Amino acid sequence: MQHLDFTEVQDWRAIRKQVEMMVKQEMLLGDEAKTVNTTKISRFFRSPLGQRILNAPKVEREVPFNQLRPAVEIMDIATAPDAKLLVQGVIDLFFYEGDEIVLVDFKTDYITEDNREELISFYRPQLKLYKEALETIQGKKVKESHLYFFGIDEAVLVEI
Repeated sequence: MQHLDFTEVQDWRAIRKQVEMMVKQEMLLGDEAKTVNTTKISRFFRSPLGQRILNAPKVEREVPFNQLRPAVEIMDIATAPDAKLLVQGVIDLFFYEGDEIVLVDFKTDYITEDNREELISFYRPQLKLYKEALETIQGKKVKESHLYFFGIDEAVLVEI
């Protein structure tokens, strides 16, 4: 997803062609390329969320950030009240709609009805950190945060 040319994702064949080019350019190893599920990526771009991304005026991918946060927000341990931790992360993707931001985090977890809510709850704090970092860095409001589960080809809007 990081290196795909979003103007060339109309179907799985176009995506496969890009993956093959990434191997030639040594951006991917041949074995890595074999694991890329071009059908699932194609489904993502045909989804409502994927279409919003393709129509967005500005899309950012793989955006690193560093943020100093109170330790009590990050770890479930007793610390000095003013202790801070440096949080580092990489935001998979965000895009603009108007003057607001939509955050997307891609997941490849095996997801079922039995573990669905548990996984969403597990990733909610991560999305919260990403949202707060984006709002600080970009100076814009994050209006939506989504998890996209490739395993079930589904975007989940996560309330934060």
